[in-house]
Amino acid sequence: MSKSFLGQVYLFVASALGYLIGGGFMSGQETIQYFVPFGYNAVLVGLTFSGIIILTNLGFIYAGKHGRCTKGTEVYAYFCGSFIGKVLEWFSLIFCFSMFVAEVAAGGSVLFEQYGLPIVVGAVFTAALTAITVSIGLNSVLKSLGIIMPFLAAFVIIVAVATLITSGGVIEANVIKIETKQFDLLQVAPNWLFSGVALVGLMVLFLSSFSADLATKFPIKPLMIGQSIGLFLYAALDVMSAFAITAEIETVVGRQIINLFLAKAIWTPLGTAFGILIFFAIYTISTPLVYVIATKFSKEGTKKHKIIVWAVSAVALVGAVAFPFDIIINAVYIVSGYVGSFIVVMMAIKFIRIFLVKKS
Repeated sequence: MSKSFLGQVYLFVASALGYLIGGGFMSGQETIQYFVPFGYNAVLVGLTFSGIIILTNLGFIYAGKHGRCTKGTEVYAYFCGSFIGKVLEWFSLIFCFSMFVAEVAAGGSVLFEQYGLPIVVGAVFTAALTAITVSIGLNSVLKSLGIIMPFLAAFVIIVAVATLITSGGVIEANVIKIETKQFDLLQVAPNWLFSGVALVGLMVLFLSSFSADLATKFPIKPLMIGQSIGLFLYAALDVMSAFAITAEIETVVGRQIINLFLAKAIWTPLGTAFGILIFFAIYTISTPLVYVIATKFSKEGTKKHKIIVWAVSAVALVGAVAFPFDIIINAVYIVSGYVGSFIVVMMAIKFIRIFLVKKS
């Protein structure tokens, strides 16, 4: 293999990880709701998720290469038909708004757990900062701040490994407590299989347009290999974090930003640095969510655009203050899991039809 080929593979590994790492993963809420409730079967959640999402993502790449799809709407129409595709386009806007509400709540929780500020203060600061950024057209500048994502992934790995080294001896005892329902844990699905499938459903909404668009611009082979490796590594990170959280389950139950607490328990300066990184990551994640909603109904830079941006931020702020971060993200996880799973089923039907047509 040439160095350029390996370089392309690495690029797509990194881009897949960077694109999927969000507030749910960084906070630990994704891990504690999808993986931790099933004890050692967290490994099976990871294997189920990675197997299905890799195959599904290859389908998105196929849609980009052979269907010339570059937008989420086009991908949904390719697999589900024009009418359902239009419905899913509107759902994606609702999904963006719901995720923004969750990110605002996460911002409030980070500043509360790290600096003791009232959650409403942190939420207002997060919503206002996002609105200011999007309304003055700095969305493209914010994309460059995505460079902090690799550092966040590194922090999560460091925190997980350090926690497993210091507290790994109690995992077996805590798994028994989890399996006997001694902790009140939010979970997305009733068993490990459905939990893995539900996580696929969530990630489908992120990957559909992203992977299809890449397939129209880059060589297919390194894209398929790189993204597949990246998706498997993402699942592995979640599984590793699940066992780290299980080791400290008695102290993290009920906390909103779990990985921040684990980092502070290892070394206070590590927690401080991690808290700052998480907040700026929430900021960079929030801006494109609001940007997508606003540009659907208005042209960037216009008065109408700014009004929509501030209105969306205000409504999201109300929702973020009214409900805790973990409750909001749990609702988003459940609903998006169903919708994303529907897209996967429609994709399977599409490829069965393609196969039958070619065979005949």
